[in-house]
Amino acid sequence: MNKKFYIAFGILFLMFNLTAIIGAITAGIPSVTPMLGNYPNTTVTLGSNTTISPNAPTTGASSINVSTDSNFKGTFVADLLTENVRVTNAHPAGSYLVTVKAVNTGGTTSTTFTLTVNSGTVCTSPVQF
Repeated sequence: MNKKFYIAFGILFLMFNLTAIIGAITAGIPSVTPMLGNYPNTTVTLGSNTTISPNAPTTGASSINVSTDSNFKGTFVADLLTENVRVTNAHPAGSYLVTVKAVNTGGTTSTTFTLTVNSGTVCTSPVQF
């Protein structure tokens, strides 16, 4: 046989083996999906601000996103460092299912909580006559 055939065959054999080796190595490296704590259901007064903290730390996230129904006109900000979700100028009145999503190259994970915006002042003491 000629030398070109052996060289071409050798290169293909080497490429096949390297592909198999690299595949075996990377198969052992897990993709770490981020983890989120749970955020409590929260009630706020119309136009107010609040900060909502999870019950457990967020791990492995490169970013945290917050979203809800497009009818909600207030503002959400998720802080990656503290894991808190800040709500600013909550309006209009209503109940909103809020999704908190942690993202990284290994994937995403999400949790939800209900934000209720009351139209008046929240009464925190018992009614007395």
